[in-house]
Amino acid sequence: MKILILIYEYPPIGGGAGNQTKLLSEEFIQKGHQVRIITSHFNGLPFYEIQGDLEIYRVPVLRKSKDRSNIFQMFLYLKMAFFPIMWSCWRWKPNIVFSFFLLPTSILAFFQKMIFHIPYVVSLRGGDVPSFVPKEFKTPKILKIIDSIIGNNSEKMVAVSQDLQELAKRDFPKLSHKILNINNGIKIKNFKRINNLKTTFLFVGRLTLQKNLEFIINCLREVHGDYIFKIVGDGILKDHLENLVNTHNLEEKIIFLGWLEKDEVLREMKSAHFLFLLSEIEGLSNSGLEAYSLGLPIIASNSPGVRDFVKNEITGFRVEINEKSQIVNILNRIIENPQISLSFSDNCRNFVFENYNIEKCANEYLSLFEHFI
Repeated sequence: MKILILIYEYPPIGGGAGNQTKLLSEEFIQKGHQVRIITSHFNGLPFYEIQGDLEIYRVPVLRKSKDRSNIFQMFLYLKMAFFPIMWSCWRWKPNIVFSFFLLPTSILAFFQKMIFHIPYVVSLRGGDVPSFVPKEFKTPKILKIIDSIIGNNSEKMVAVSQDLQELAKRDFPKLSHKILNINNGIKIKNFKRINNLKTTFLFVGRLTLQKNLEFIINCLREVHGDYIFKIVGDGILKDHLENLVNTHNLEEKIIFLGWLEKDEVLREMKSAHFLFLLSEIEGLSNSGLEAYSLGLPIIASNSPGVRDFVKNEITGFRVEINEKSQIVNILNRIIENPQISLSFSDNCRNFVFENYNIEKCANEYLSLFEHFI
């Protein structure tokens, strides 16, 4: 099978969707399929790269940052990727087009189907579902109409968690029969934990309202004992959060590391005691999957996209969102006995292996694709 993947950010740029694309592509190839990816270029990367049965085309979009893109750069991706995608559909003749995000990439999947009639499947990641992050972005009506047209012409739209599937069905009630769930997946890694005597909490991701970092910092202000909280990532709230930390004289306890390379993130996970995932909503957290694969338990909110992912007192702690006293009590408990994280470690690895194995995930996608070719 020839699989053409459309995604505007692919490692080493982008976030969880790009990392998931890479893992799935590797599994598809290992199972004997050919994969071509059309994505965005970034300084220092080749415009064309071939790795066995994997081809990567990168189109210029004037991208300035590894971790995020803007509307203009997404528009440029639509413009610059149009002809490479059409050429690929004409000459390479993929059996299926696999498009990550409803917008912008699936606009191109829609156009190629109108011309070449190649079926396409859309991966819903979270932010592309209109009501996913209403605090940060209200989806204009015209974009909802475009979303509906794209979804109506797709073979299926695949949400990465059951909560996201239900949310998408509410947003697109006329397309509910096309929306299904295939979870994100992860590889289980061999590792050796790094012994860190000081209680270490970790966050990995974009610094946005959705992630609830200001609330986490305010909870940590009230805990007793010594700890360190490392924040890996960047985003629109970075300056605000740094000012909050400075105002409360927490600079020695709360450290902003910015974006790190993948191996550096994994090293931080190996030495931490707990990962924070107190988001108001998630698709399915890739940093959470990485944490579990390394035996790192999670302090999580009882929120959509998270509540089924963290088993309370088994793979970490699940708390009600914004219940400060509950969270502070848990944090004090961990600081008093940081080795409690070790009692959850095997549970985390077993849970992710049974429920979020990347091989199982890839097989589900391949079975889906075969229905339409």
